[in-house]
Amino acid sequence: MPWKKRFPLLIARLQEFFPNSVLVEFHRVFGEAATEKLLEVFSGVTLEVPSHQYLETCERDISIYEALCLSTSASQTRKLAGEQAKKHGLSHSRVRTIFRQIRKQMKENRRFKLADERIGQLKKGGIKVEHQSRRV
Repeated sequence: MPWKKRFPLLIARLQEFFPNSVLVEFHRVFGEAATEKLLEVFSGVTLEVPSHQYLETCERDISIYEALCLSTSASQTRKLAGEQAKKHGLSHSRVRTIFRQIRKQMKENRRFKLADERIGQLKKGGIKVEHQSRRV
């Protein structure tokens, strides 16, 4: 039976069968169409929503990274790091650590994105699929 025929019954009984589920609240806040799409796309997948504190920390770290990326010299980097440390109430060493961590993460994200794009590229004989092997 397609989702669309079962959906109203499913939402009506979700609270009864799954009292700890957030889907009933999702339906109440975002409506039937959005809940239906959520169920169709993410059914069977565990979703994790980060806390506000974690999101604020990420926003701070990205802000520090972007500010330090603007520097063109070592002296300007030190000056910008000092400004960021004062702005966010951190030590200079913590600002440098955050910058290095985010820079590393950005490089990994770029590599992942490029690898993901290469997998779907069309070649003469069809779709090119690359398998990467790791050397240990």
